[in-house]
Amino acid sequence: MPLLVLGCSLPFVSPEPEPTFPARPVVSVPVSPRPFPTRPVPTPSPTVAPAPATATPPPATLDLVTIIPIPRSGVSEEWKQAVKLFQVGNAMQFQGLLDEAVRAYQDSIYTYPTAEAYTFLGWTFSWMDQYEMAIDKAKRAVELDPDYGNPYNDIGSYLIQLGRLDEAITWLEKAMEARRYASSHFPHLNLVDIWVQKGLWQQALNACEQALLLAPDQPLPSFPTRVIGVTGPFEMRIDPSRVAEVPAIEAAITAYFNAWSRHDPVAVIGMSAPGSNAAAKAVILHLAQAKIRGLALRVEDLQVVHLSGDEAIVDVSLAQGAQPVTTSYLLLFVEESWKVGAVVIDLSPKREPQSPLN
Repeated sequence: MPLLVLGCSLPFVSPEPEPTFPARPVVSVPVSPRPFPTRPVPTPSPTVAPAPATATPPPATLDLVTIIPIPRSGVSEEWKQAVKLFQVGNAMQFQGLLDEAVRAYQDSIYTYPTAEAYTFLGWTFSWMDQYEMAIDKAKRAVELDPDYGNPYNDIGSYLIQLGRLDEAITWLEKAMEARRYASSHFPHLNLVDIWVQKGLWQQALNACEQALLLAPDQPLPSFPTRVIGVTGPFEMRIDPSRVAEVPAIEAAITAYFNAWSRHDPVAVIGMSAPGSNAAAKAVILHLAQAKIRGLALRVEDLQVVHLSGDEAIVDVSLAQGAQPVTTSYLLLFVEESWKVGAVVIDLSPKREPQSPLN
């Protein structure tokens, strides 16, 4: 069962190389606003940055690009021209001029066919929601260069978009075995999407671990958050008639963090409020990171500070080492029990803004 997402952005990842950020200590469930894949990820990722968004790429740098490897037969004028046309297509694609990008990639292929041009052509078709055409072009890339990992993963991602999950698994596994693949963590991330959709949480955790081991500096998506006190003071109060429910709320949040410390994805998801697949993926990624780092959270103290309707807010003092950090969590009463829904970011003037460490 996926998790509730409240104010969690869902960015799409571009093919540009991901920026590297220094690891930060994780004490509580982390929150990060930085981009991370939350949907199937095609990966025509160049080994250099894409050409600038201009219809006429600088000619002085075109012959030096390393996106397309030099053929074994050596550099030819046809290959040079194909690379120039590829760069034009890349520039057009990122300007949103998709028809022009298609023509440039096709001209590149006609001049000198390469797996990269077919891959990016397929990727452009996917931007136009023409997934069957995208799959066809990616398969042509595989025929030209069976060692190139990107098109295998891309086919898997397109099949996920089409709902053909079992078929996608085969292609993602081929991507994992490819000899030439700069973004080898992407097929693992796409596999996470499949396991999340199937509700196979342990498999999802395993795939997340593999992705993070291959890309340890990859920033994580935001943990589901709830912002309060934006338009005015938020009154923290406990309905006097509901005081008897406080022990059950305290027990629910304690059990949740016990499951988190065991790195048990089935229990964590089971004690989480229902919501989107993207939010579930974010939670499993954070859990995988905690497992890799060997983090175990200790609940030092907790206090129910708000209880009204089907919502409760609990201030939880969590410690990994000696220094505890207090973070607020939203719990929702669903399916006859209290379940964790989100981290609370409190902007009310009555309380200091809070956010957990990452």
